[in-house]
Amino acid sequence: MLLLFKVADVRRLIKLTREAKGYTKSYGVDDKGRCLIIVKDEGAYIMSNGNPRPKDDVVYADGYGPDCEHIGGDDFADSVPLRIWEGVIKGVRGTKTLKIKLDEKEIGFEII
Repeated sequence: MLLLFKVADVRRLIKLTREAKGYTKSYGVDDKGRCLIIVKDEGAYIMSNGNPRPKDDVVYADGYGPDCEHIGGDDFADSVPLRIWEGVIKGVRGTKTLKIKLDEKEIGFEII
């Protein structure tokens, strides 16, 4: 699966997650701390695990909004620690896009 997000939106979610009073641990995995979660259910998006949940804490991938009819396969949620997101977008300037490539074994990030 290939997902595209505006880097500015990812930065906004990182900031919201950092500013939250706490965070919610992901179910069934080791505690990864503050994370952005890549989710595929009714659309495909990233969201904050900040607690309490910040307003506007969801950003949909380009073309995969909540009414998307052409997204199939199993639902999933994968928590990625903020330090990884911050490392990926560090130093990025302008209106860039973050490309996320997912398969059963790994997640790949690329700035385009």
